[in-house]
Amino acid sequence: MVSLVEPGLLDVVRTPVESLWTLELASFNELDLESLALSGAGRERTFVRNSKGLWTQKGLDLEARELRDVLDPLFFLRAGERLPRGDHPALRDPVTVELTNSLQKKTRFVIGEGDDTVGKPRAEIELDGRRSVLKDQALHKRLLAILSAK
Repeated sequence: MVSLVEPGLLDVVRTPVESLWTLELASFNELDLESLALSGAGRERTFVRNSKGLWTQKGLDLEARELRDVLDPLFFLRAGERLPRGDHPALRDPVTVELTNSLQKKTRFVIGEGDDTVGKPRAEIELDGRRSVLKDQALHKRLLAILSAK
């Protein structure tokens, strides 16, 4: 098929589909979540929402205040950049996050450290078979701190 189009339309047609993807990776309704499990660095910690809506470590009654700085970034996952499909090196210091909702549906993703094109470390996430650079670059370090706390 042959046609004449304006150069601007040709640019749109040539736009890589990856550049049009949203940077919103996932959103979770906190009120529908029952548990949040973290595993990595040889440790596991599981948190549950109590009847007052507070997150507590499983088996304890006190609020898990250490979660306060990670709940929003975990429940509203945002990318700073989507990475192209392909083989990526394994994430360093991976932290597996598993969210379980009231219907016992589990969502699992991994946050760890990768490298940019010049070898500088950055926080990345693997979700649904795709790799992205996290918008909140400090989230990985905060999750590791939660796992290492006594």
